[in-house]
Amino acid sequence: MRDGVAIQDVLGSEAITRIKTDPRLGRADRLKRVKDQIRRLRFPRLSQLEDSIQSKIRALKLQPNVKLSVPPGLEGGDLRVEFSVGSPAELKSVLAKLSEASECEFMTEIFVLLKGDASAEKPKPVR
Repeated sequence: MRDGVAIQDVLGSEAITRIKTDPRLGRADRLKRVKDQIRRLRFPRLSQLEDSIQSKIRALKLQPNVKLSVPPGLEGGDLRVEFSVGSPAELKSVLAKLSEASECEFMTEIFVLLKGDASAEKPKPVR
C-alpha cells in the first residue's frame, strides 16, 4: 500500500522470483530468503544499516574462529562477540586481535551505526 504496488507484483518481482526458482535452496531456505527480501523492501534504511555494519565487520578481517554479529533488526544496539579456542595461547591470540580491532576505526563506526546514527557512513567535511 505504501508504495502503491500490489502484493502479486511484489511477489512476482525479479529478486523474489530468482529466490523461488533457485534449485539449490530447500523449501525452508527459500521461505527465509523471500521473507528477508520482503523485509528489505519494507525497511530499506534498516537494511542499508545492516549491510553497512556487515561490511565493516568484514573489513576488520578477524580470524575465522571469531564471529561478530548484531541482533535482528538492530534491536538493543549491542554487538555480539563469539569465539572458540583450543588452548591458552589461542585465547591470548584471539583476545589480542579483538583488542586491536577495538581500536580500529571500523569498530567505532559499527557502534555509531548500531546506535542509529547513519551520518557515520558519510565522511565529515574538513574546515
